[in-house]
Amino acid sequence: MKRLQKVGLKQPYGHDANVQSTVYCLLGLPVLPPADIDDALADVTEAVNSSSQFAGQLLQLTGYVNRQWIEKTTIGPSRLSVRNNTVRTNNVVESYHSALGRRIKVSHPNFFTFLAHLQRATTDYMNDLERVTNGLNIRRPKKKSNIRNDARIKSCIERYDCGRYSRLQFLQAVSHSLGAHTDALNDVTSDEDESGDNIDFQSAAASSTASTTSSSAADLTGSESSDSSPAVNSMSDLCEVCKVQNRTQVAFVPCGHARFCTSCTDRLVAMGSGCPVCRSRIDMVLRLFN
Repeated sequence: MKRLQKVGLKQPYGHDANVQSTVYCLLGLPVLPPADIDDALADVTEAVNSSSQFAGQLLQLTGYVNRQWIEKTTIGPSRLSVRNNTVRTNNVVESYHSALGRRIKVSHPNFFTFLAHLQRATTDYMNDLERVTNGLNIRRPKKKSNIRNDARIKSCIERYDCGRYSRLQFLQAVSHSLGAHTDALNDVTSDEDESGDNIDFQSAAASSTASTTSSSAADLTGSESSDSSPAVNSMSDLCEVCKVQNRTQVAFVPCGHARFCTSCTDRLVAMGSGCPVCRSRIDMVLRLFN
């Protein structure tokens, strides 16, 4: 996908059918048997519409795939192909990174939040490994969309194996099951990706602004006294860990520090790492009352 953006095809991908078809066919190459991938790439290159204004960029893209996937000695068709694999990926590390990214949901999470996600992910994967080792199914059932997707891919493979599809027809047919891989190209910019962890801060700022506006309106109309108007939260009222949520009335025992929100308190206790302020152990969490 990065190469698609680099050759200038990100915007054309959204509206040009020839660009979309070529990209989908390239994504379908790993589903072919290793012996057919080289010829299939040649078919895709030949199918590029020479009269298209994006023909040169598409040929750059297919040439890149040929150099980096097909001709590269460290990859090649045999490693690229995921045909007959139980798991259709040839990069387990990237798969793990993707799953971890879906858990965290932001590019630059708080350090303690990241550790908590990493700890839970490790526990989940170790449990899955133990179940698989003992011949059991993993704890998560497949989603209906994934089951339908697998069925479509299997049907395309069967038709290709019995000669009902040519190489190019197979890639065009199986591409309908591969569209999820290009969702990131639809109306998404790199700036949005990098600013994912600013959402909570922006929401908090919007909330504070709304609170200030409501307070000012109440003062102008004289409907309520100033004591009953909501106040703007200062930085001193925010959690010491996430700097987003308000502090709650809880304190760690025995150190007595009470500078954290509920969610961060729960994470710190679950991690067993001690108080972030003084690093002393946390024996219990005490709720405070005014």
